[in-house]
Amino acid sequence: MIICDVLLTGGSYVTMDAGFRILEDHDLAVKDGKILDIFPTGSKDYHAAEEIDATNCLITPGFINAHTHMPMTYFRGLADDLPLEKWLQEYIWPLEARMISTDFVYDASLHAATEMLMHGITLANDMYFHMGQIAEASIKAGMRVIVSEAIIGHNFKGALTEIGSKVQTFKDQYANQALVDCCLAPHAIYTCSREILEACVKAASRHDLLLHMHLSENTPGTG
Repeated sequence: MIICDVLLTGGSYVTMDAGFRILEDHDLAVKDGKILDIFPTGSKDYHAAEEIDATNCLITPGFINAHTHMPMTYFRGLADDLPLEKWLQEYIWPLEARMISTDFVYDASLHAATEMLMHGITLANDMYFHMGQIAEASIKAGMRVIVSEAIIGHNFKGALTEIGSKVQTFKDQYANQALVDCCLAPHAIYTCSREILEACVKAASRHDLLLHMHLSENTPGTG
């Protein structure tokens, strides 16, 4: 008998190997939060504290949300069906100026992380402000997150050579936290100058960071 914490029985598994094989009628054993074994149903003698019947269920790896603004979940539905430029300049940016705080970002990020986990998303690539609050909320929820140093041209007051230093310091602080990684996020081609974008590319290369941006979000003024 092999002891594990959780045993899923009778499910079908999307392997994500080179052939994208689906393993029919297999069991899955979990121990200490990690997959211990996947094997044909009933072929091994596992005993678990919790057993889940996964018959007729498809088990997949966790989904990845490659572009999120987690704290903005609290703005959902406040301004819909508008041209991008109007939505940003007349509603979202003024709203953020009035409401964004560390507590707001933490609470809304925790809500967003919980919502994503409920729908099978285990990693979010986020673009927003207050990196620490987003990271801590994601850790609390148990979700992996890539947090960003978000840069918007009209809010950027520092020297171009300073781009990337903030997120690198943050990355060092969370170096031992497996759930948190970092990226550099110039907002968009219409809010960041060529000089800022070029500085971001250099900083990303220098600090070994992903670049995350709105490349073709929408054309301002066209809806």
